[in-house]
Amino acid sequence: MMMKALQIASPAAHPAAIASTLQLVSIPRPTAQPGHVEHMQNAAIGTNFIDAVFAMGHFPGRQYPLVLGIEGAKYHRQVGANVSGLQIGDRVA
Repeated sequence: MMMKALQIASPAAHPAAIASTLQLVSIPRPTAQPGHVEHMQNAAIGTNFIDAVFAMGHFPGRQYPLVLGIEGAKYHRQVGANVSGLQIGDRVA
């Protein structure tokens, strides 16, 4: 199963070029592994300064293309076996 994701294709040369590095792509939807919550559905997303840092390539160890999405309101769509205290439909932020 596939999902849509906003990704940074490569680091931008300068802040004004960040938009030119963004791509809306289809990627495989992760599957929840035992003991993990792997897939959450976005209800609302926001941008954060760290997104600009990632887009400029100023965060060591990041591999490109890089999928954005560290800030948002989400709900669980899938939880792995042996996960307790969380269930499908729970809201998270």
